[in-house]
Amino acid sequence: MTYSEIRELEKVFVKADKNKAAEALGAYQVKKQGEYTLEDYYALPDDQRYELIDGVLYDMAAPAVTHQEIVFEIAVALRNTGLRM
Repeated sequence: MTYSEIRELEKVFVKADKNKAAEALGAYQVKKQGEYTLEDYYALPDDQRYELIDGVLYDMAAPAVTHQEIVFEIAVALRNTGLRM
């Protein structure tokens, strides 16, 4: 996989992740990022994983299968080039 192919995949998945986060926040998106409080965080449903840092809610959902497959392919490519992590 080339660097340009990885960059193109990144554009697709980053856009999808942003849309997913906006949908998940749904009714909670009444405040701007940076304005959320600890009370807002505790009001989120238990099945949604978020982190609250300086008033910003970060979606902490587990990576999708596609993400894990891409990471694996990158690791294999790096291993085949002889690079070590």
